[in-house]
Amino acid sequence: MSPIKLFAISFAFWFSLSCYQSKQSLEPTLGLISNLKVSQPIRITIIGDSLSEWSDGYGLQGSLGEKFIVQDLGRAGWDTELWLNNLTEPKSIPTDIYFIALGTNDASYRGTLGFATKFNRLISELNRTGIFGFLISTTPLTNQVGLRAAIQENNSYLRTLSVRQNTWITDVEKTLFTADPSPFYPLSDPIHPSSEGYQLLGKSYFSKILTLPLPL
Repeated sequence: MSPIKLFAISFAFWFSLSCYQSKQSLEPTLGLISNLKVSQPIRITIIGDSLSEWSDGYGLQGSLGEKFIVQDLGRAGWDTELWLNNLTEPKSIPTDIYFIALGTNDASYRGTLGFATKFNRLISELNRTGIFGFLISTTPLTNQVGLRAAIQENNSYLRTLSVRQNTWITDVEKTLFTADPSPFYPLSDPIHPSSEGYQLLGKSYFSKILTLPLPL
């Protein structure tokens, strides 16, 4: 048997086992959502880029169900600065939790330059009266080697935001980085994950949301 064929069989076995284990690990979480008692749906607004736009908000509305209302505002090509200049729409949407999933375009356009300052301003602008809190995602490393150093430095800043009141971090920096190059990115696109990669991100976010002290 050729090495390539052997690798393909091994990867297929690993992936099927991983999917089975993921399903098993989600069973307690699914139990939590079925037992969740809310007086009204919990409203989540996603401030994102092409990763959330192209994955339909990481499939969170379908995963979380009718006890949540997920509004995806993912915009391809948008970074923190673009969002800072276009906050009319997110501010107009009734929201309990802002889910901010940015960083790839920031690293691509300006590296680490001004990232912390702009991100802090973004949170301050969105932190209006009545908001329950923020869920912030770190940025996946991607298959583009040249972006990784900036992404890692920006992610180090994002992790420090966990000290803020009602601010929670979902650390997905290495969720898709199981090998180099990562198998969760198509060969033709080092930035946008495959459908399996988007599913892994969605599961990470779904599980994190259900661990939050939600506004019941």
